Amino acid sequence: MTGRQGDSSSPTPQTNIKAERRMKLQTPKQKEQARLDAVIYKERQALAKNPDNMMTAIDDYLMQKHNIGSRTTIWKMCKRAEARLRAANKAYYGDDDSRAE
Repeated sequence: MTGRQGDSSSPTPQTNIKAERRMKLQTPKQKEQARLDAVIYKERQALAKNPDNMMTAIDDYLMQKHNIGSRTTIWKMCKRAEARLRAANKAYYGDDDSRAE
């Protein structure tokens, strides 16, 4: 048989379509934004661990350090980073979020 129709090593078209649906394509700007979101989220969490630090002062510090003009932008960046972490934990652990964080 020369057509190799029974060859299981070659991916089927349906498998390729499923893989393409899962693949998240990002522009360089989106990748940089996700990286900056994660950096600010980690810095904010680290600074917030000290009970003497006030959140408004933390946000002001991060705004000045990263040249961000609005406290709301810091909040949105942290929310996006949290959503990405939740999605990554869900993908790793499944639907059970009790082991996450």
